[in-house]
Amino acid sequence: MKKEIFNEKFKQVFVPEIVGHKTEGKLKISKLLELITDDGYRQEIEKYFQLENQENYILIGSIDIAYEYVKYITEKFDYVNYYAFSKNVRTYIEQNESSNENEMYFVIDEPFNNEGEVLSQIIAKAEYDSVNMFYKDRELSKHINYLKKNGFTRPLENLNKSWETEFSLNDKLNKRRNYRFVKEFGKMYLRSITSDQYNEYGVAFSFVVAMLALHKAMQSDKGLNFSITSLSLNESKIDIIVSANDSVYVKEIESYISSSISIRNNDLGNKSLSFTHTLKITRLQNTEREIYIFPKIKEDVAAKTAISHGTSIGTVLSTIDSMSDVIYSAKEFVTTFKGFYNARTYDELRAKIEEKLVTNNSPFKNVRELRDLFKRSAVQNIDNLAKLLDMCGKAEMIDMDFDLKFKLRYLISNVLLYGKNNLE
Repeated sequence: MKKEIFNEKFKQVFVPEIVGHKTEGKLKISKLLELITDDGYRQEIEKYFQLENQENYILIGSIDIAYEYVKYITEKFDYVNYYAFSKNVRTYIEQNESSNENEMYFVIDEPFNNEGEVLSQIIAKAEYDSVNMFYKDRELSKHINYLKKNGFTRPLENLNKSWETEFSLNDKLNKRRNYRFVKEFGKMYLRSITSDQYNEYGVAFSFVVAMLALHKAMQSDKGLNFSITSLSLNESKIDIIVSANDSVYVKEIESYISSSISIRNNDLGNKSLSFTHTLKITRLQNTEREIYIFPKIKEDVAAKTAISHGTSIGTVLSTIDSMSDVIYSAKEFVTTFKGFYNARTYDELRAKIEEKLVTNNSPFKNVRELRDLFKRSAVQNIDNLAKLLDMCGKAEMIDMDFDLKFKLRYLISNVLLYGKNNLE
């Protein structure tokens, strides 16, 4: 099953087993720590969380399923980092014979690692935003993407040669940068380019420290119980939603509301770990169709926290350790929904969502199933909030790029809670 959902390389996917499946919901600390392959990080984690007895269990719903998926996807690739100087890096375009799409490759001469090992050359396919990262400081990203789209190989070759000359004449432009790869079956993929100050806080690290922080919170407060209710990941990104097991039933919308935390990691850019207060709405008629929304919280509460890759591991651990503070009782948010019962025309709220889906610059414009769902029709009379929530629950089930899914959650949140259709 794990292999099947990761059939498209580098695509962040949802794990369907998390929703509606009963598991043991327990994992030994020693087994969890096996995901940390960096000995220095592991020692820091053990010291901070005082993990003398690693045979104890962490009791979080679906943690055992989530562990297996994190283990599979992070062991699927070898993670490799090399440094290189700008003068030794060039790119070329090659057409994929299967898809007929133009792809960008990096040729890196004399790359070297932290141990001083030097390779003669690395040839790697560009993934994610690595091309833009490479050309950004030369203000060439837009032009390079144009060359790639049209397969203009000669102009790219000439451009590379002109910069080789420039680097030889101006040594200040010849910067040392960190090239971060994944390797599978001998093939290299360049996923990002960063500075020397970059710390590796990847998918496995994020999962481990988040689970340990929640475990510590439950040990301190025996009334706390958590379950992982949503999980999406690939080798560089993870999004976990952990929900408190207690919930509040709201009769008017025939739904349960639970306080939750959205824990995200993006191991490709400056921002690494983040966590955000979230509400999980579960419809009484369909307990497997859940809706996640992001309420705004009073200013003195840290409802959203982001940690950069330049942050020291000690600060990362203490910040993540404070994550459980954003799990507040859902009761205080129930009144937020009750204000909509008579104050809004629910079809107007549906229309606000539809408006954002169909504009020319909408990020959702190519997700036809989503547009059709929120389109007004004669048989679709949205006259109460429960019906609108059902519609939003169906939207959550549509298969789409995860970054779009996250934006959709923000859109629905802002429409339902505040009557605004902005994405952030």
